[in-house]
Amino acid sequence: MVNELESKLSSKRVCILGAGITGSSLAIGLARLGYEVSVVERTTPRSGPSCFGIDVRSIAITPASKDFLASLNLWNEALAAPYRSMSICEGQGVANLDFDSEEVGQTCLGWIVEAKKFQIDIWEKLNSEGVSKITDSPVALSMKEESIELSFSDKTLTFDFLVGADGADSFVRSQLAVPVKKVSSNHFALATIVKSDLEHDGVALQKFLDVGPIAALPSTSARVRTIIWSQTEELAKDRLQLSDEDFGGLLERTFGSRIGKIEEVGKRFIFPLLQQRVESFAPTKRIVILGDAARSIHPLAGFGANIGLEDVRSLLEVTSEKGLDDESAIQRYSIRRQIRSDYVIYLLEGILGAYTNVGPRFSWLRNTAIDFVNKQAWIKKQIVREASGDGPISRF
Repeated sequence: MVNELESKLSSKRVCILGAGITGSSLAIGLARLGYEVSVVERTTPRSGPSCFGIDVRSIAITPASKDFLASLNLWNEALAAPYRSMSICEGQGVANLDFDSEEVGQTCLGWIVEAKKFQIDIWEKLNSEGVSKITDSPVALSMKEESIELSFSDKTLTFDFLVGADGADSFVRSQLAVPVKKVSSNHFALATIVKSDLEHDGVALQKFLDVGPIAALPSTSARVRTIIWSQTEELAKDRLQLSDEDFGGLLERTFGSRIGKIEEVGKRFIFPLLQQRVESFAPTKRIVILGDAARSIHPLAGFGANIGLEDVRSLLEVTSEKGLDDESAIQRYSIRRQIRSDYVIYLLEGILGAYTNVGPRFSWLRNTAIDFVNKQAWIKKQIVREASGDGPISRF
């Protein structure tokens, strides 16, 4: 049966727009199933903004995502900084919620990966997996009865299936005018990299302030951390203008002794935070949308890349059994991913809402809840299991 399916798929041409972690991992997975796969990326991936030799943009990878990437020979330990514990607190209280990998029976809670370096590493592996690479930008998309035509400035290519893994500003989504369900967010993220006199020791820090959460994440360099701070656009722009010394001082006051003395501050960047998802992950019988093209979520808890890899795993499971041309199976996949996306989006909205409510009563409730959960090992173990991508909800 498997050989018959592989024979049937060998002539099926799939185009994946987007060579990020989701698009490239899907490309290799489909190629191994027997599809003829091409990946389209605007230009050959190159290093992005960096400070102290570390990518400014980093992504969190869960153990489940790491295992999936390793199964495709895409995991590169040298580009990943493991974090073995995480400490979460709120700005108006004293209670901490601490997670430790040993406490929950894992070697680590996850990894922080340098996004651009990881993308470049994966891009260079595509050819050896039989995936064709096209560096160009499409200008038009046309649906035919039995195929899809993708037009570029100097050529038109024909495929049997198309996957939009081309990010938040998706060309595929735009061309098809796919309706998007938006959850309002007026927050911006301020991102930078800092070097301090205190080693991070593989500890990720997160603090909930009334203006929004801030995270200090470990990197592959012992005294360098990535800072991601969610806040209003006005505050983000104001803090972008602070001197390095003043911004470093602000971080020291925010984290106290947990981060040490800030010695250097890298270039700061701000970008809007959106929470949205497409109304269908399979808007036509020959097109699937996934990853950031399908939904944008708040960076809180590091769901972004991991939920995109969940999309890939789920689609590959369906495809290995039924093939991309089984419309009913693809629609079931779409519904499952819509439900999963809504769960994550509204969960994060609820957490953010709970922490941005100020006042002594709310602060007391939050601290009481944090203190209670921190003493319940079985609850913490289940939280880690879900956050790691291996719980019953995350595997839905």
